[in-house]
Amino acid sequence: FPSHDRLSFELAAVCAQAIAQQYLIQFLYRSAFGTYKSKLQVVAPLQVRFYEGRYYLIACVWSERNKSPNNQIKVFAFDLIEDFVVVPALVEREDGAEGDLQYFSWSELATEVQLKTYFKHCLGIARFKDSVPEIIRLKFTDWAIAYVKSRRLHSSQRIVVDNPNYIVVELYIYRTYELSMLLSRFRDFGTEVR
Repeated sequence: FPSHDRLSFELAAVCAQAIAQQYLIQFLYRSAFGTYKSKLQVVAPLQVRFYEGRYYLIACVWSERNKSPNNQIKVFAFDLIEDFVVVPALVEREDGAEGDLQYFSWSELATEVQLKTYFKHCLGIARFKDSVPEIIRLKFTDWAIAYVKSRRLHSSQRIVVDNPNYIVVELYIYRTYELSMLLSRFRDFGTEVR
């Protein structure tokens, strides 16, 4: 996938320009779960993030009816954007000619969706609507002890039990599938303690 890396990097630059200049972009997006054919997305881009080897666009979907972005954050994986192509979303003109760029206020939207703190309690980039963060305790043994001590799993990580044979850490995070993915890396050496 070396070409994916190059395409992702180029796409990040295109998105960063749209963010800096505060204009809407559009792209065809494939469902990660194959639930629909590619769908046209028109969005107000807020941020580009990199997590676990993938780039993501953090954005709010444009509401044509309200002529403004929805105030709900959506996360789009770059590798699910068809052909890695993102273009400016132009205002439709009645005569069919190409219109001007559609602009939005990045600072107003970022404040409205609380972008600065939105991912604070996320383990990665996933967060379910209406979920609340919770204290999750994880127990690690064997080689996983040194790994977890040397590389924090999340900024909220606290070691609450530190024995020679195991440690227990607490994380204050949203419960998402990313927790299961994290624990699967540790196989039998990392489990949730209830």
